[in-house]
Amino acid sequence: KENIRQRLNMRDFFDSLRSSGIHTGGPSSISQSDRTAFANQLDRLLRRSNRNR
Repeated sequence: KENIRQRLNMRDFFDSLRSSGIHTGGPSSISQSDRTAFANQLDRLLRRSNRNR
């Protein structure tokens, strides 16, 4: 329960920072090449899955 409380406190803290206009960082957005690579891999997996039916 303590771990959950800590996570909620951190979430609330960062939420208050963001709402005050402070940039808290985070992961960079997904690039077009990453998006294309993901879509291609998903397409390959789906085609392979359909062949096995």
